[in-house]
Amino acid sequence: MSTQGNRRKGLIHEFVLRADAPIMGHLWEFCIAEEFILGYDDNGNTQGSVEIEPPSPIRLKWEMPPECLETIEYSSQSALALLNDVDLKLYVHDHYGKGFMKTCRASPDAYIQMALQLAYYRDAGKFNLTYEASMTRLFREGRTETVRPCTIESCEWVKSMENQSSTKEERIKLLQKACGRHQLGYQDAMCGKGIDRHLFCLYVVSKYLEVDSPFLKEVLSEPWRLSTSQTPHGQTTKLDLKAHPDCISAGGGFGPVADDGYGVSYIIAGEDVLFFHISSKKSSPETDSVKFAGQIERALRDMKDLFTKPAAANGVEKSKEKALGGDVSIADYQKGFKTFRKIIISPLKFQYLENCPPMKNNITWKFLICLGGYIFALSNADIPDHFYRLPLVGTTRAGREERTSTLLEPVNSQVQDSPTEHEGMCEGACISSRACNYYGGRPRGACINGNVCCKFERTCDGISREKISFFTSPDYPKLSNDRVQCSHLIFPNEDVCALRIDFLELNISQGVKFAGNFHKCIQDNIFVLNVLNGPHESLCEFQNYSALFSVDWKNPKPVTLLFVIQSQVFRWRVRVTQLNCKKLQSWRNDLGCGRQLLYEPEGSHSKDDLLLDTVPHGDYKEISSPLIVNGAPADQREFPWQASLQAKSKHRCGASILNENFLLTAAHCFTARVYEPPENLRVVVGDLVLDSDEDGGQPQILEVESIIVDYDYKSFRAHLNDIAVIKVKTKIKFNAGVQPVCLPTIDTPMSQTEALVSGWGRLNATYSPANGRLQKLQMRIIPNKECKQMHQKEVAKASKMNSTDIANLPGSRFMGNDNTHICAIADTNSTVCFGDSGGPLVIQSQLDGRFTQVGIVSFGLRACDVSNLSPVAFTRVSEFLQFITLATTSV
Repeated sequence: MSTQGNRRKGLIHEFVLRADAPIMGHLWEFCIAEEFILGYDDNGNTQGSVEIEPPSPIRLKWEMPPECLETIEYSSQSALALLNDVDLKLYVHDHYGKGFMKTCRASPDAYIQMALQLAYYRDAGKFNLTYEASMTRLFREGRTETVRPCTIESCEWVKSMENQSSTKEERIKLLQKACGRHQLGYQDAMCGKGIDRHLFCLYVVSKYLEVDSPFLKEVLSEPWRLSTSQTPHGQTTKLDLKAHPDCISAGGGFGPVADDGYGVSYIIAGEDVLFFHISSKKSSPETDSVKFAGQIERALRDMKDLFTKPAAANGVEKSKEKALGGDVSIADYQKGFKTFRKIIISPLKFQYLENCPPMKNNITWKFLICLGGYIFALSNADIPDHFYRLPLVGTTRAGREERTSTLLEPVNSQVQDSPTEHEGMCEGACISSRACNYYGGRPRGACINGNVCCKFERTCDGISREKISFFTSPDYPKLSNDRVQCSHLIFPNEDVCALRIDFLELNISQGVKFAGNFHKCIQDNIFVLNVLNGPHESLCEFQNYSALFSVDWKNPKPVTLLFVIQSQVFRWRVRVTQLNCKKLQSWRNDLGCGRQLLYEPEGSHSKDDLLLDTVPHGDYKEISSPLIVNGAPADQREFPWQASLQAKSKHRCGASILNENFLLTAAHCFTARVYEPPENLRVVVGDLVLDSDEDGGQPQILEVESIIVDYDYKSFRAHLNDIAVIKVKTKIKFNAGVQPVCLPTIDTPMSQTEALVSGWGRLNATYSPANGRLQKLQMRIIPNKECKQMHQKEVAKASKMNSTDIANLPGSRFMGNDNTHICAIADTNSTVCFGDSGGPLVIQSQLDGRFTQVGIVSFGLRACDVSNLSPVAFTRVSEFLQFITLATTSV
C-alpha cells in the first residue's frame, strides 16, 4: 500500500482475497469523497479534526540473513520487470454513452462487449475466447462468475460489419440478436447457471471417476486472450457526481491474462462518458494497447452509424442553424454545451435524439440545447406549447409500436393532477391530447375539464415520471416465450415519499419449497432497487398483491423495477403509483372506534346510540387466570374489531378492523413461505367460535380484494416492519359485534403497561388445529432495554444447553433493538402461539374506555413455550401510521 501526503492511497492485492474489486472501488470512492467534503488548507493538507492521535513512529532495525536479502532482491527485480513490461492505455470515450445505447434497444454492457469483439477481430484478424466477470449477487456471499461474450451470434454480427455487401438493416438485426444472446449468458452466470459452472462440474466428476477427457483438456486449456470486466461506479452517496463531474474517477485496470492478450476494464460513467483501461505486454509482438484503443473508438463510431442517419447537405444544415436560434449562434449552443460538461446545473435533463426537434426563434440555449444529437434542458423553465411534438417511436419484440418520452425527465409544464377528473377513475393524468401524445401516453376516455385521460404504459427499458404508470412484459397481453432481463426506471416527483406497486397480473414461475417449509425464488426474480430501506428480498409470488416502498423525498433517486425471467412462458402487468406525502392527511380514526358493546340493543337505535352505549371503564374486569396458550375465553362482542384471516376456509392469522374497507395484520402472514393468492383468502368478522352457528354471533364472510404489505418488511432481521393492510371487496357492516379499533395518535399516552391480546391461535405448540373459540390474554408492556436483556439471558442459556427449541435464535439478537417493536410479557404459563400472528394488542383509555391498538402480534423467542418467562415481539403501530394512511388512501 502506498500513501501520499494528502491521504490518497493505492493498493495492490490478490484477487483471491475476500476484498474483491467492487469493495476496493467503494472504499476508494469513499476516501476521495471524504477528502473532497473536508477540503484542504493553504498548505494542501486535508482539513478536519483528528479522531485518534497516532503513536509516534519507531525506527525498526532489521537483521536479514544473506539468503533473505537475495530473495528480496530477486523479487524486486521480477516485480520491476513485470512493471516495465506493462503497456497501458487509458481511453476516454466522450462521444456518447449509455444514453444513446439504450435507444438502440440494447443493454449498455452488451453493446460495449460487442464493440470489444469487433475491435479485437479487426486488431487480431480472428476471434478468440473472451472473459467477462459477472456478479453472483443473487446468492448470499456470492462473488463472480464467468460470462463468455464471444458467441456464434457475436461472430456473425462482426462478420457482417466487415462484409461490404451486408445492409444496415441486416447488421442491426444481427447486433440485437448478439446482444440478446449476451444478456442470456449474463443472466445464466448471474444465477449460477453459466457454461463455466457446468464445465467445472464436468471437470470435478471426471477427476472423481478418473476419466481422461480430451474435450475438457482442449476446452479448459484455451487461453483467455481478451479479459474484460465492468468496474462499478458511483457506489457511495457521499458525493453527487452529477453536481461534481470533475470528481468522476476513471477507475483502474488489470493486466492481461494471456501473454499475447489484452486486459480491458471499463466504466460506464453517466449517460455520455465511457472509460477504458487497456493493458497488454510490451514484450508481445501481437498486441499494442494504443492501437487497440483506436480500434475500440472505431468500433463504437461504426456502431453509432448503424442507428443514425447520414449528415444532411450543407444548405439544409444552414437552414437548420437559422431555425434553431435566430439571433443565437451555434457558438452560443457550444458555449452552453461546455457549461454543461464542466459545471452541471441542477436539475439536468437529457436524452439522445436521432434528430433534434425544430425550435422557434424565442427558444435560446438558456432553456434547451440541441447539439450533436443531444437535447439538454439547463433549467426548470417550461417548454413552450409549440415545442410539443411526436415522441420517438420504437418497436417491442412483438413488433408492437411503442411510444417513449423524448426527455429522460419530462418537463411537467402541461402534466398535473386534475381535481375535476371523473370520480378519480382516470388511471393516469388528465392532460391535453397533444401533451399525452408527447409524453408517450395513450388517451383512455375524457376528463370533465375537456382534457383526455392519458394512460402511460411502458415495457422493458421504460422510463416514467407520471403519478400512475403501467409496466408490462414485452409482448403483453400475449405470453412471451423468451428469457429476459427487463427493467423499468421510475423517477419520483417532488414530495413523493413512497411508491405503491400493484402486481395486477404476474404469470411467472413460483418459488421452490425447501426443507422446513422454506420458499425461495429461483427461476424468476423481481427486484426493486434503490428504495430507501433496501436491500429487499426478491419477489416471485405476488399475484394481486401490492407493496409500498419508501423513497427519499428529500434526495430522490430513480427506482428500478427489475424482472429477471428464465421461464419459457411468462406475462406480467404492474401498476406503479407515486404517493405525495405533502398532500397526505394524517390518520383519522372512525368515530365509533374502540367501543365494546357487551349487550344486544333492543328496539331501534341510531348509529350514535350504539357509539355511546359502552361498558363504563369501572366495569372492566381484570383477568384472574390469564390463560392464548393458557388464556381465557373471550366474551361475546368483547373484541368487536377482531377478525380471522383464513386461507382456503382455515384460520391462518388474526387481523383488526380499521374501517369499513380495510383491516390491519402482519406482513409475515403473506410471505413466500405461506403465500396464497388473494382469491384463496377470506376475512371473517363478528365471530366468536369459528365454524359454529351456536355462539350467538353474526359473522360476516368477506372476500379479499387486495393485500398491501410494507416491503421494508425484513424477515431475516427479526421481522422488522411486520405490517400489512387488507382491503375487502364489500364494505364491512358495523353492528354491536363488529366495530373498528382505534389507532394511536400523537396524544395517545404510551406509558400504560397493561394490555390485552386476542386471537384464535393454538392452545399449545403440538401443531394441533387452531382454537375454535376466541381467546384473550392480559400482558404487560416492558421497555425495549428490559426486553433485550431478557432475551440475551435466554439466548445465553440456550447456547450453554445446546438447545434447539429457540425457533428464531438469529433474529432474537435484534429483539428490543428497534423502536418499531413493542415487547410484552405474560405471567408464567401463558403466551401467544401459532395462529395469533397479525392479531391486535390493545390498551384501554383511562378517560373514555376506548380501546386503542398499539401492537400487532409478530413473533416470539420460543415457539409457544410457557416454561420460561419469554417476551413476545409486537409491531409498534404508532411507527407505521403513515404506511397505514398510504395503504388505505384511494389512488
